[in-house]
Amino acid sequence: MAPLSESRRAHSVAVGQRMESIAKLLPADLRGDAVTAAYLHDVGYGHPDLGFHPIDGARLLRSLGYSPVVCHMVAFHTAAEVEAGVKGLGADIFDEFRLPNVAGLDKAAVSK
Repeated sequence: MAPLSESRRAHSVAVGQRMESIAKLLPADLRGDAVTAAYLHDVGYGHPDLGFHPIDGARLLRSLGYSPVVCHMVAFHTAAEVEAGVKGLGADIFDEFRLPNVAGLDKAAVSK
């Protein structure tokens, strides 16, 4: 998170802490990934590639060995699909991170 601005880091920490406080509401096998994704959800701002931070962040985390679930959560956080459409990006940019068969994943969405 070092390349992020101080305010963006503070926001990411606050989101992570919030997720820690509610993670018990998620299926047990998703709790750790949800907390990790919450802390790292905006990391793509500091590592631009495509120029769309949810996908940039998910790709970075995948390259660093984070789980597919963490990468999915980062890619899809906070209505990312809607934002991509507004920016003229096709829905196919999310295909590499879709995990349709992970039970409970829809309940673990990271939002700001």
